[in-house]
Amino acid sequence: CAEGGLLVALAEACILGQSGAVLSLPAEYAVTPGGLFGEDPSRVVVSVTPYVLELFSRRVAEAGVPCAFLGRVGGASLSLE
Repeated sequence: CAEGGLLVALAEACILGQSGAVLSLPAEYAVTPGGLFGEDPSRVVVSVTPYVLELFSRRVAEAGVPCAFLGRVGGASLSLE
């Protein structure tokens, strides 16, 4: 998320993956400085299958890394709810 922030990273992922996404972003992303467009060097976007989502979430929590579910991949466009 370094160049352009979270929304730019997600848009680029959709373009490169030739797929869309439906995002349900937590409210704090819209109201915090840099939440959507902040270029924080330590934020990453990870896409996992529903099959491994629970395991991934558990491992991230065990490592003490903050994590948020942002939405689902699929469809023909990038949309925000």
